[in-house]
Amino acid sequence: MGSYILIAELKSIALIDIKPFRTVDFQSGIYGYCGSACGSGGLKVHLRRHLKSQTTKHWRFDYLKERLVIEEIWWLVDGFKHECEFAQSLLKNPEAAIPLNSFGASDCSKCCPAHLIVFPPNYSVDYLYVLMKTCFYQLERFTVPPDEID
Repeated sequence: MGSYILIAELKSIALIDIKPFRTVDFQSGIYGYCGSACGSGGLKVHLRRHLKSQTTKHWRFDYLKERLVIEEIWWLVDGFKHECEFAQSLLKNPEAAIPLNSFGASDCSKCCPAHLIVFPPNYSVDYLYVLMKTCFYQLERFTVPPDEID
């Protein structure tokens, strides 16, 4: 079992039809999407799916990712689900905002307001990683080369 944060950029404001919500106005900025992989194939298969530009829209994130540039993946594999702790840690940052209530957290048992967090454009991803690393010292980081995204 592993947990991850996808770090992605939305370069311009986008109106995106997010089922079952509505058409949502997403602001440009740096997005962190927190998740866990517990099913067959584990973290590797789960993340590979997120990196594919065209997939069957199963999760709400699938509607948004077509407009994002996924730049980094931060992950932790230790047998526990950390997506809630990741989201709560990101939200402690005064620059953090929730773009859509309950996004990615509709089944959250810890009552997180969302597992999708947005930061202002040009926010330092390096600084954010250092902050997260102080809370999760085993957190790993991978920069996604543009040719890795299908």
